[in-house]
Amino acid sequence: MEKIIDLPPLPVGWDALTADQMVQLNFIRHEHGQSRENYLFHAFCYLTGIEIVSSFKDEEGQTLYIFRLRENIRQKLTMAAWEIQFFISEKLKWLTEECTRLMDVFPTLILRGKTFGSPGYAMAGMTYMQYKKAQDYMVHYHRLTNQLIAMLDSKDVNEESAQRLIDERKRAKGSFLAAVYTPETLVHSRMVDGQNVACNPPEKAYVFSTGQISMYSSWFEELPDEKGDCIIQLFSGTMLNYRKMFPLLFPDKEDNRGKTMNFIEVESSTMNALQSKLNFNNYQTIYDSNAPFILEKLHAIIKEGKALDEQNRKMKAKRK
Repeated sequence: MEKIIDLPPLPVGWDALTADQMVQLNFIRHEHGQSRENYLFHAFCYLTGIEIVSSFKDEEGQTLYIFRLRENIRQKLTMAAWEIQFFISEKLKWLTEECTRLMDVFPTLILRGKTFGSPGYAMAGMTYMQYKKAQDYMVHYHRLTNQLIAMLDSKDVNEESAQRLIDERKRAKGSFLAAVYTPETLVHSRMVDGQNVACNPPEKAYVFSTGQISMYSSWFEELPDEKGDCIIQLFSGTMLNYRKMFPLLFPDKEDNRGKTMNFIEVESSTMNALQSKLNFNNYQTIYDSNAPFILEKLHAIIKEGKALDEQNRKMKAKRK
């Protein structure tokens, strides 16, 4: 008779996870993430609600596990290692892929008694300046992470240098989080699609300012890693979403054809294009506008430019 293994339904993707599940999976990754297999095994146990009682090898040398359900410790379940691997490969493969989550994890965070708000679903509430700052700190954080991994993998590790990298990486992470989450405040007006609209009466809101990063970054350094990593994953999912929505703003690396970009010139030309095309009063108005709105307009400007280039190319070809 064929054995039937009745397990609770597993989440089908990143957006199907609850906030608690996101946090716990990151905790598991920190505790058991030395190998992909080890992490996935413990993630499987957690998400199915089972605990290991014991393990042994049968007469054929197969590893068997005896589990019990956390909600009913009297109910036992025996599974072979290959059956667990099958469940993982069929149902949890997405855990090893890039995070595509857009659903908010923590709408608010309370640090030292102060409330901070998230930018919401797909981080759509970010201003353009907030998006740029968060992206800059995230790039810096990943660069430091790669440097730290390379250093720890080397045979001769300088403990003092490693600690400096760890401390700098922690500060970069705190700055990133302080850029993403904004403190609660009273506002008398807000920017809507580049226009200043009065709030009457004043509203409680989460309004970004660049000064909040230096003011609160040390507070966010106190946030447990498993929670901070949830926000990093959400930001990664948002960036993937932006690449799909605005492909011309995020070309593949191979499309750059080895050209070195002067980021000051790029920033200046970007802001000038936005100001001239959309009649913004000044650069600050652009920075204070909604990030997806600005990215959409930038994408449209580039698309229009490419269409014009293609039209000119065809006209030149006809003249030959």
